[in-house]
Amino acid sequence: MAIPSRKWRRLHRWLGLLIAAPVIILSLTGILLNHIESLGLNQRTLPNFLASIYGVPVAEPVVSVEIDQQWWSFVGDQLFLQEQPVSQCRRPYAGVVSVADIYVAGCDGALLLLDNNGTVIERLGSEFELPQFERLMSLSGIGAGDSEGSSLVLFSAASSWLYDIDQLNATPFDEEVQPLAWQMPPAEVVAALPMQVVPPELNWQRLIQDIHSGRVVSLAGKLLMDAAALLLIVLAITGVIIWSRTRP
Repeated sequence: MAIPSRKWRRLHRWLGLLIAAPVIILSLTGILLNHIESLGLNQRTLPNFLASIYGVPVAEPVVSVEIDQQWWSFVGDQLFLQEQPVSQCRRPYAGVVSVADIYVAGCDGALLLLDNNGTVIERLGSEFELPQFERLMSLSGIGAGDSEGSSLVLFSAASSWLYDIDQLNATPFDEEVQPLAWQMPPAEVVAALPMQVVPPELNWQRLIQDIHSGRVVSLAGKLLMDAAALLLIVLAITGVIIWSRTRP
């Protein structure tokens, strides 16, 4: 004996309620994915709090120095000029100074030589007779002679060194000078920096795709979306059965 259409209607109704939310999510994210480029979502990185889903730190301490009315900042493993990332720079940070007509940043025991736009000209490491150091300062502008115009003072816990970036040599330095202190950049610069820490591939397109497939909540999300897709197929079948049993 055929099952009465009332039971099929009840089954159809409950299946519809079960998959309503997943189907709405699938539909909305599908629409967004169809227009992802026109909306520019493939070019916009995620806010830091959403990027934390993928393991990006929610907040990073910002250390900065101001040189020639421009802010050089260290966040995570990145060096910034104003709000723009210019180079990878791993901890420990040693600071940024102006030497002659270039800038020098200290990153993880090495020196980065940069031009006015933040482009890396050269990287100097221990192979260039660079001693171990924790902070640095420039002799420019403190009465240094012409022979010291391309020199840095490198500070460690035990000693100080005068390092010539032209001659690439270090000599002991005994004068009483202090490294440049860290400063706090303007609020608008600080607000923009965490956004730059998020890798470009972690954009809104990636998040929408992961929500659409359920990957955003790992295996459970994928199983939920798989179940919703299967139930949607069953819903279509029960709809056809109800129609076939109720037509004249």
